[in-house]
Amino acid sequence: LHVASGSLFSGSYGNVKVHSLDSWNLTHTLQAHNHWVRAITSTSRHLYTGSYNAIKVWDLKSLECVKNITAHHGSIYSMLPYN
Repeated sequence: LHVASGSLFSGSYGNVKVHSLDSWNLTHTLQAHNHWVRAITSTSRHLYTGSYNAIKVWDLKSLECVKNITAHHGSIYSMLPYN
Protein backbone atom coordinates (compact mmCIF):
# COMPACT_ATOMS: atom_id res chain seq x y z
CA LEU A 1 0.00 0.00 0.00
CA HIS A 2 1.11 3.52 -0.73
CA VAL A 3 -0.53 6.96 -0.41
CA ALA A 4 0.36 9.81 -2.79
CA SER A 5 -1.39 12.70 -4.56
CA GLY A 6 -4.74 12.09 -2.86
CA SER A 7 -4.84 8.42 -3.86
CA LEU A 8 -4.27 5.04 -2.26
CA PHE A 9 -2.25 2.63 -4.43
CA SER A 10 -2.43 -1.12 -3.79
CA GLY A 11 -0.64 -3.94 -5.57
CA SER A 12 -2.28 -7.12 -6.79
CA TYR A 13 -1.46 -9.80 -9.33
CA GLY A 14 -0.34 -7.85 -12.39
CA ASN A 15 -2.17 -4.65 -11.46
CA VAL A 16 -2.04 -1.59 -9.28
CA LYS A 17 -5.43 -0.44 -8.01
CA VAL A 18 -5.87 3.30 -7.46
CA HIS A 19 -8.50 4.49 -4.97
CA SER A 20 -9.55 8.05 -4.18
CA LEU A 21 -8.83 9.02 -0.57
CA ASP A 22 -11.93 11.26 -0.61
CA SER A 23 -14.50 8.66 -1.68
CA TRP A 24 -12.53 5.37 -1.40
CA ASN A 25 -13.83 4.55 -4.89
CA LEU A 26 -11.65 2.70 -7.36
CA THR A 27 -10.55 5.32 -9.91
CA HIS A 28 -7.96 3.47 -12.03
CA THR A 29 -6.43 0.06 -12.57
CA LEU A 30 -2.88 0.18 -13.89
CA GLN A 31 -1.92 -2.86 -15.98
CA ALA A 32 1.44 -2.91 -14.31
CA HIS A 33 3.27 -6.23 -14.41
CA ASN A 34 2.99 -9.92 -15.27
CA HIS A 35 3.45 -11.03 -11.66
CA TRP A 36 2.55 -9.84 -8.14
CA VAL A 37 3.19 -6.14 -7.49
CA ARG A 38 5.11 -6.30 -4.21
CA ALA A 39 6.56 -2.79 -3.87
CA ILE A 40 5.09 0.67 -4.43
CA THR A 41 6.66 4.04 -3.66
CA SER A 42 6.71 7.55 -5.11
CA THR A 43 8.39 10.91 -5.39
CA SER A 44 6.59 14.18 -6.04
CA ARG A 45 6.47 13.39 -9.80
CA HIS A 46 6.66 9.61 -10.20
CA LEU A 47 5.13 6.39 -8.91
CA TYR A 48 7.38 3.31 -8.82
CA THR A 49 6.05 -0.25 -8.84
CA GLY A 50 8.13 -3.37 -8.33
CA SER A 51 7.35 -6.95 -9.29
CA TYR A 52 9.21 -10.03 -10.48
CA ASN A 53 12.21 -8.91 -12.58
CA ALA A 54 10.86 -5.40 -13.22
CA ILE A 55 10.40 -1.90 -11.91
CA LYS A 56 8.02 0.44 -13.69
CA VAL A 57 8.07 4.22 -13.41
CA TRP A 58 4.75 6.04 -13.82
CA ASP A 59 3.93 9.72 -14.20
CA LEU A 60 2.02 10.43 -10.98
CA LYS A 61 -0.40 12.90 -12.62
CA SER A 62 -1.28 11.07 -15.85
CA LEU A 63 -0.64 7.53 -14.49
CA GLU A 64 1.12 6.68 -17.76
CA CYS A 65 4.08 4.31 -17.66
CA VAL A 66 7.20 6.29 -18.60
CA LYS A 67 9.91 3.67 -18.05
CA ASN A 68 10.28 -0.09 -17.64
CA ILE A 69 13.44 -1.33 -15.92
CA THR A 70 14.10 -5.07 -16.32
CA ALA A 71 17.69 -5.44 -15.06
CA HIS A 72 16.71 -7.47 -11.98
CA HIS A 73 16.58 -11.18 -11.28
CA GLY A 74 13.88 -12.15 -8.82
CA SER A 75 11.13 -10.28 -7.01
CA ILE A 76 11.47 -6.68 -5.86
CA TYR A 77 10.11 -6.28 -2.34
CA SER A 78 11.06 -2.70 -1.50
CA MET A 79 12.34 0.47 -3.13
CA LEU A 80 13.62 3.82 -1.91
CA PRO A 81 13.42 6.63 -4.47
CA TYR A 82 16.22 9.17 -4.50
CA ASN A 83 15.93 12.61 -6.10
